[in-house]
Amino acid sequence: MIKVEFCWFLAFYVGGYLVLFFICWLREKVSGAEARFSIGKKFLRQCNICTHTYFLSYNLSLSRCPLCGSLNKKTDKG
Repeated sequence: MIKVEFCWFLAFYVGGYLVLFFICWLREKVSGAEARFSIGKKFLRQCNICTHTYFLSYNLSLSRCPLCGSLNKKTDKG
């Protein structure tokens, strides 16, 4: 059996997790993960009545404004 002092064991244990975390972080940075989590314009809507801009989780054709409660159809501008 290999004898290892507790301080060295702790250093390798924590260091191993830090290296693993850094490799995962670097892989996500290189692969362009920010683009996956950006809000697209297709999820932003503007109410026709009160002009409130709000976010939808899904790209629905009909939505209800959270401020005034009016129904809004999806428009194909910009």
